[in-house]
Amino acid sequence: MWTYDTGDDGSYVHYVYWNFNVDKPRLSVKTAGGNSHSLLISDVQLNDSGLYNCYDGKGLRKVGYQLFVNGM
Repeated sequence: MWTYDTGDDGSYVHYVYWNFNVDKPRLSVKTAGGNSHSLLISDVQLNDSGLYNCYDGKGLRKVGYQLFVNGM
C-alpha cells in the first residue's frame, strides 16, 4: 500500500495504491522480485509534493519519501 500525505500534521492522507489499484492516472507501481515495489510518477507536477509512505501487508510503514517539486 502507498499513501500520499500533503499536510504537515498528517491530517490529509490519500491512498494512491491499494489492493493492486492505482488511484491517480499519472501514477503506476512497478513490481520487482515479489515483495519489492516502486511508485512511479509520470509528468510530475507541483501538487505532487508531499510525503509518500509505503506499508507492508500487515499495515506497518516500511519506508517514506518526502518529494519536493520546486519548479517546472
